[in-house]
Amino acid sequence: MQNSSLVKIGMLNVAFISLLAVGVTGCAEGKIESDLQQSLSDIDKPKQEGEITEKSKKAIPQTEVDSNSQQSFSDIDEPKQVVDITAKLKKVIPQATIESVSESPISGLYAVEVVGNGIIYMSEDGGHFIAGDLYRVGPNGLSNVTEEKMNTVRAKALLSVKQDQMISFPAKGEEKAKLTVFTDIDCGYCRKFHQEVPELNEMGISVSYLAFPRAGIGSSSYDKYVSVWCSSDQQATMNKAKQRQPIEPKTCENPVEAQYMLGQQVGVNSTPNLVTESGELIRGYVPADQLAARLGVK
Repeated sequence: MQNSSLVKIGMLNVAFISLLAVGVTGCAEGKIESDLQQSLSDIDKPKQEGEITEKSKKAIPQTEVDSNSQQSFSDIDEPKQVVDITAKLKKVIPQATIESVSESPISGLYAVEVVGNGIIYMSEDGGHFIAGDLYRVGPNGLSNVTEEKMNTVRAKALLSVKQDQMISFPAKGEEKAKLTVFTDIDCGYCRKFHQEVPELNEMGISVSYLAFPRAGIGSSSYDKYVSVWCSSDQQATMNKAKQRQPIEPKTCENPVEAQYMLGQQVGVNSTPNLVTESGELIRGYVPADQLAARLGVK
C-alpha cells in the first residue's frame, strides 16, 4: 500500500467480526474524548436501538459525503467497484446498511459508511477490514481523517433537522455560535451542562437539544422527553425536568424516536454529546468557559 506515513488503527481479520461490540454507553464524564479513543458501535443491535424503522427512515434523510469539501476521500466513479465492495461487506455483515463507499487515502483500501456505525475500511479483495480510525501523520502531528469525514456527514445530517423540531435556548443578543446537543433527561452530566446553558446564551451561544434517551425507545427517559416535547412550554418544562422536578406526563406526535435514531447514525453513543456547526462531535460535559474558547467565542 502507498502512503506509508498513514497510521492504520485497529486492523482486524474478518474472522473477528463478532468481537466488535460497543453499544450505547452511559452518561459521559466531564472531558473531551481523545481522538484516539473513538470506538465502533455494535453493528448487530436490537431493532429498537440500532435498526432504523421505516418511520424513522422518512424522518431522517440519508446523508452523503460532499466530495468537494473532503479532500482525504474521493468518490468512486466506477459503479462496479461500489457494487463489489458493498457485496463483499454485506456477505460478512448482512445486517449492515451501507450508506456510501469511497476511496480512502490508501491505495486498495475503501471507506465504507455504515448507517449507525460510522466508517469502516475494507480491502479491495474483501479479506480484511479496519474497525477504527485512520490517521494521517503530518508536520503538526496526527490528523484523524476518519473523523474529518464524519464531521461532514454529521453537519449535513443535522441540516436536515428543522429548528422547530428541536428544543432551543437561543443566544442573548448577537449569535456567535450554535451547538446541537444530544441529551438524556436522566443523565447527570446533561443536568450539569444544562445549568450552564444560560451562561452560554449570555456569551452568544445558542443551544438546541435533540433527544437521545440512552435506555432506548419506550424507556422512562424516553417517556420523559416525550412529555417535555408535548408540553405547552418546552423550555420551562425542560428546565424542570433537568432539575429533577416532577413533570406532567403527556403524549403527542413527536420526533423523539427519529432523533434517537439520528444520534446513532452520526456516532452518538453517550450523553451529553455536542455537535458544532462544522460537524465536530464533542463527547461529554465541558465547562462553559472552555466550550466557548473551543468555539472561538470570547
